[in-house]
Amino acid sequence: MGLIERFLGPNIDKLVAAHDTKKLGELLQHSKGEIRLRAVRALAGLDDARVVGPLIGALGDSDDSVADSATEALRHYGDRAVVGLEDALGNEDENIATRALKLLLRPDPPNVDPFVSALKTGNDRARVVAAETLIGFLPSLAEEESREECFRAMRAALGDRDPDIRALVADGLGKVADERASKALVAQLKDGTETVREACSEAIQHLGTPAIPYLVDALGDRNANARSGAARLLGLLSDAIVDDMRFTVVERLQGVTSDGEAKVAENATEALKQLGAVTLDD
Repeated sequence: MGLIERFLGPNIDKLVAAHDTKKLGELLQHSKGEIRLRAVRALAGLDDARVVGPLIGALGDSDDSVADSATEALRHYGDRAVVGLEDALGNEDENIATRALKLLLRPDPPNVDPFVSALKTGNDRARVVAAETLIGFLPSLAEEESREECFRAMRAALGDRDPDIRALVADGLGKVADERASKALVAQLKDGTETVREACSEAIQHLGTPAIPYLVDALGDRNANARSGAARLLGLLSDAIVDDMRFTVVERLQGVTSDGEAKVAENATEALKQLGAVTLDD
């Protein structure tokens, strides 16, 4: 670096005139945010697909103005940036991954593939953004293949390592009038995190009748949380239990009023009261 450049900064106009994408890209690592910002704007104006990679890297800049400018530049590149943005979904830098994900959003028609991929393999923040986006997409997806892909990804995410994502997805599935959502949510009542179990419980209440057969089956689960949650929910859903199901529900609840886990027995007894039935001891 020469003395003039050291004191006055790099001659970005000269680099632009020479179409020197390599040196402009290197300036994105400059210590001064003002230089990085000018470099991003210069790269954006070159209209050269080779600058997509450096611009994606700038999405993680600590200076929001730099990252915002890189975002706008990549939006200008449109389809030419898609492959690079999809590759960035697994980036360890959460800012890069989440900004890339948002840039891939195409609401009309919705493109679920990047979000399904991010929900499976993205970092924590990217998976949250992907889950929120898919939840928003699901009710309006007209294409059956996309709807099915979205639904499968959300069901699989009930097993995500992050309990916040499991709870978020549970809430989203509760808004879907699909019997398969009921089955998946009831299965998750055994989750080791209370907030996730609560989210599943609320979602199941929203779904109502389709969940009842799965709740009855869960009364026989080896996991006490699953049995306890199922008993409690059968009581809360008592108004949704139609006559042809009522006998089976009451019979199965009576069978767990003597469960070795006190909470299970307590919830079963309370559910029977809500159903207007009696325990075996009465």
